[in-house]
Amino acid sequence: MEISRRHTSAQVMKDLDDCGFHDIEKHTLWEVRQIHISKEKLLADIRARLGRSILHALEDDELEKLTLYINDCITEERDIVEMDRWTIWRAVKR
Repeated sequence: MEISRRHTSAQVMKDLDDCGFHDIEKHTLWEVRQIHISKEKLLADIRARLGRSILHALEDDELEKLTLYINDCITEERDIVEMDRWTIWRAVKR
């Protein structure tokens, strides 16, 4: 679902070039969305569908399966840093 919502980087760069831009650069930035002090806090946040539009597309049973999967994947109790990735393209108009 996420893939269908976004253009590939190659497509964005091609479109910029087609529109007369040059010196096209791609930059990736990571933003801390939230630091969860425990796995339980993260799972509660996911179950509440907070801050993540993709979670609203899931049925309740799908969300619970995802939550159980994440619960199984996180084995250590420590701060969990949740990050969002942003892509910025910079270009110069010809």
